[in-house]
Amino acid sequence: MSFINPSEAIKRLAAAQGIDVLNLVKTEQQLAQEQQAQQQQAAQQSLVDQAGQLASAPMLDPSKNQPPQDGQNQTQPAGQGQAQAAPKGK
Repeated sequence: MSFINPSEAIKRLAAAQGIDVLNLVKTEQQLAQEQQAQQQQAAQQSLVDQAGQLASAPMLDPSKNQPPQDGQNQTQPAGQGQAQAAPKGK
């Protein structure tokens, strides 16, 4: 917990030295806007990072998929690997 309002302290110190604080010290509104902009930028960067991680995930990148291990069920496309009946001769 802060006991001093930093913005007000700066304004008073500047006034004591005869310094005009007009447009010198940021207002609470300006500080809030800057903080909100930084949070939005951080959120966007986080989304970009997550998208990059998903794009490089093994599920989407066939070169990173591990080959099936022995004993696991392997699915085959329809029509392949099935014995076809030989045509009956005349």
